[in-house]
Amino acid sequence: RHGEVITTAGAGSLHIDDAIAVAVGRPVRVRHRALQVHPVGPGQDISAQLVTAPRNDSSGRGRELSSQAAALLDLLMRTRDSSQLERLGRSMMFETVREGGEEATRLLRRWGVHERVLVGFALASRTSGVDVEHLLGLWLDELGAEHVFTSQRGIVQGVVREDHADQIAHRARAFASTLYLGLGRPAGTDALARSIDEARHACEAARTGGERVVRYEAITTVSFVLGALDSDQTGRLARLLDPLRAAERSAELLDTLRVFLATNGAWSESAARLRIHRQTLTTRIRRIEDLIGLSLSDPDDRVAAWLALRASDD
Repeated sequence: RHGEVITTAGAGSLHIDDAIAVAVGRPVRVRHRALQVHPVGPGQDISAQLVTAPRNDSSGRGRELSSQAAALLDLLMRTRDSSQLERLGRSMMFETVREGGEEATRLLRRWGVHERVLVGFALASRTSGVDVEHLLGLWLDELGAEHVFTSQRGIVQGVVREDHADQIAHRARAFASTLYLGLGRPAGTDALARSIDEARHACEAARTGGERVVRYEAITTVSFVLGALDSDQTGRLARLLDPLRAAERSAELLDTLRVFLATNGAWSESAARLRIHRQTLTTRIRRIEDLIGLSLSDPDDRVAAWLALRASDD
């Protein structure tokens, strides 16, 4: 609606600036005199303008085809699933946020998020009758917060300000149907993957324990164990991963381990989040097991590996 170009095709003779000027009625000199404007939408309900450039001014055939194209565009725009397109866009941007670094911070600023510290959250419903994504969107609109979240396998994951996390927790507790909300620890905008993963674990703990809201630091299996250890013991636990840190491409292996544990050993989901083939994931996991001497198919060993990661974070 502001005259931005969405896409162009076969634009050899079409001056894009002229097309925009014609579409939005700007008072500028148009260099391509054969431009045609075709409204997309019936009557006063115009949703777009299709601008074409026939080879000559008297091309009746071109005008007819353009009118048909405008009608088809109107049909597509009215029948498309906008929520699906929005979901895809947010999912792709959220991956950048997860990857962290300065690029993630810049993207969040462009997204309208200017805080330097955010909290990861994961929200799910006990029943399929609740559209968690839509519900969360309404809550964020009420709070005036940006929709920095994505949905995967019935769990909505995202990041919010700390005070907004408290507000969402209040709404989750008061909601008529049972919801499960997990909240991670605050993290910088350039390193949010840890908080997001923690939120997912907390959400799973909420499901298991039948609680509506669980904060990661309150999970007994993690906070109690690490809190009971002194600094030497915590350091000894963290050193379990020293072979990974010393290995070639150590950051890649540590990230793979974190994602694999965060998804509870779900091979397909882990591979998708890491953007690698499942066979590549298998090779990495085998190498990790060889280096640290643990079997990630064993629940006790997975707990030990996760505690080692947490000890390293702390």
